Amino acid sequence: MERLTKNENFLDILHLVATEGLPTHPILKVALHAFSTADVMDLENGNLEYALCADCGLNWPDRKLLACSENVYIPTQSGNTKLGPIRNWSTPNVGFTDSAGIYRRTCPGASHLCSKECYVHNFVRRYSHVLESQINTYELIELAIAHNRNLRLSPTPKAGSITRGHVSGDLHSSEYVYKLIEMIKHYADAKFYFYTRSWRVDSMVQSILELSSLPNCRVLFSTDREIPDPREYVAPDGTRPYEGLDIPTAFYMSNSEDVQYMTGEETIVFRNNRRTEQRSIKLANGAVDPVCPPENGKPEHKHIQCITCRICLP
Repeated sequence: MERLTKNENFLDILHLVATEGLPTHPILKVALHAFSTADVMDLENGNLEYALCADCGLNWPDRKLLACSENVYIPTQSGNTKLGPIRNWSTPNVGFTDSAGIYRRTCPGASHLCSKECYVHNFVRRYSHVLESQINTYELIELAIAHNRNLRLSPTPKAGSITRGHVSGDLHSSEYVYKLIEMIKHYADAKFYFYTRSWRVDSMVQSILELSSLPNCRVLFSTDREIPDPREYVAPDGTRPYEGLDIPTAFYMSNSEDVQYMTGEETIVFRNNRRTEQRSIKLANGAVDPVCPPENGKPEHKHIQCITCRICLP
């Protein structure tokens, strides 16, 4: 055990083996399961002499750790009734307080409205394990950033597949976005998409622009009545970095009066009130914005999935 922790190339995540024991630490368990299911069983049980590395097949105490630890794997979940078979990952919505008592803001571009009405609140209240899983993912991301490791997904996205980043949470830092850019380039045969309000965070503008320019990634800029159109965003230096760009936007409509804040150029509209049938919204200027099918109030559209709708997909 002591020999493991002295290896300068060993990720801190495995230092937890010595300091907190097995198999109690949730981050360690997530990381191990990202590599395999059976090969790491002996390591989880504390049998270090017999545990095999899922990457190279060597006993864990003897393997060349740097070669095996270049990547940190984010576990993805299978789709849900709305997404269809689209794998995804999440971090806590809005923010959370970690074990050290430090508040981590995970949605830095959130408006007061979306923080208050976020649909994830209900899931977290209903299922206690959801928040724990989201925190584990956030800490794995921060681990990769802190130790300059590559971010990867588990399981590996198949060619032609579509993965959604952040059913919950958002792009929380430019360092994280640059890790994602490298990862998405690595999975060049797969496709990715994100909704984000982080485009309005001054320090993240450049990274968001680079992420949205990737050929296999689509970034939808989220807006609501408290957040103006991205093309009107003014950076600290007085420039408008999004002006003139073809930016897909997603507007959150909290109530029927929010129509006055829409431009007519929205890619899609999400509605809080899903009872009234409203398949599209016509603005005073004559423009028409489509409403997300499961949220447009039409009964036969309630079960349409993202994978078949494809309005938002890359």
